[in-house]
Amino acid sequence: MPDYTDKYSVGIIGGGMVGSAAKQYYKNARVYDLDPKRATHSFEEVCEQDYIFVSVPTPMGEGGKINLTAVEETLERIPNGKKIILKSTAVPGTTERLQEKYPDKQMVYVPEFLTAKFAAEDFAFPDKNVVGYTKRYPDLAKEVAEILPRANTLICKATEAEMIKYSTNSYYAMKVIFANEIYDLCQALGIDYEVVHKGFTLDKRINDSHFQIFFDGKRGVRGACLPKDTAAIVERAKELGVDLSLIRQVIEANKKYVK
Repeated sequence: MPDYTDKYSVGIIGGGMVGSAAKQYYKNARVYDLDPKRATHSFEEVCEQDYIFVSVPTPMGEGGKINLTAVEETLERIPNGKKIILKSTAVPGTTERLQEKYPDKQMVYVPEFLTAKFAAEDFAFPDKNVVGYTKRYPDLAKEVAEILPRANTLICKATEAEMIKYSTNSYYAMKVIFANEIYDLCQALGIDYEVVHKGFTLDKRINDSHFQIFFDGKRGVRGACLPKDTAAIVERAKELGVDLSLIRQVIEANKKYVK
């Protein structure tokens, strides 16, 4: 782990997978969570820090839409003037909307790309950083990028950063369904899926992630992130008059594997 991570004044609201990974990286970070076992400080003490990471849950709400209640309630309590790094997954347009609602709270959106099993390692040694700025505070992104773990960094609009997160997770879900359907066909043909899998991933253009069929003996798109995120982006697109037919078909196809 790099040595310089103890010099930043960091607060973390939400001590789940993302928050705990951030805490392991920023050695002196203060953490607040509703669960006392995860918290190291009070909400007010966390907000004394220079940079506040918000990593509270954004679960699936009614009709597949994202539930941003925890994010909104958290932002309401953070004092004006604070520099806020939103890590919670949020549909495109959310950060700009929240920035307009709370103009005196400086926000950037920095999506997480962690795996549950290796969250701390993924946080400390990321493939990339994406830092999304708002119209009101465009210069904050470069400042925040300096305190993140070293990696290739893309600075872009907050809405673009949000879309990058959803594009990534939707693509992962699509790969899972593709792999499962190819597996089904291999079974019907009496051939070994793992040989086929190995063969097509020898192509350098095809990344090998998300082609494993069984996880803890179960198949399909599961877990805390991909199902809710694919549903949320379909609903967000629907609000804008866009039909994400491919992602809808991924959601529909997944039903036969998770029933």
